Amino acid sequence: MLEKIKTFFEKIKLQKANKQTILVGLLVVVIIYALWPTIFNSGKKTAIPVKTTVTQPPLLDKSTEVVVQEEVVDDTRLTDPFSLRTSAQRKDAVSETSGKKEGNDPVLEGIWVSEGTRVAFISGQTANVGGEVAGWRVTGISKTKVWLMKGNETKILELEAQL
Repeated sequence: MLEKIKTFFEKIKLQKANKQTILVGLLVVVIIYALWPTIFNSGKKTAIPVKTTVTQPPLLDKSTEVVVQEEVVDDTRLTDPFSLRTSAQRKDAVSETSGKKEGNDPVLEGIWVSEGTRVAFISGQTANVGGEVAGWRVTGISKTKVWLMKGNETKILELEAQL
């Protein structure tokens, strides 16, 4: 195709300046032809019919009261969220079981001792050293014994061997 154009220009023996103006003119015509829809049809926008099922929300009556809730902060003791948990009970379940067990003596059900962790299973609850079970504070845990303290009274629970 380029050869045909070259031969055309050679036949008519146009000067170099005339060749450049003709090429620039052709380029402008091609650009206008390509961009015609975007340049000249930008003002004409046709609406496309669309079926919608939009319902308007009911307006608020003037008699409707707006209730503002205030943030209530619990006075509960905050715990470390990254500490290891020894129990997965809800607070309601823990308070119910602790309320029922306070009258009874605590019963040692098991002990778990591993590196850096000592947990005692007492009366259906788990307790670390410093924790409370049935009103008693756990002061120490060994492989077979748990020491509890309530006021000035100290109680030692021993794990019985099960055969």
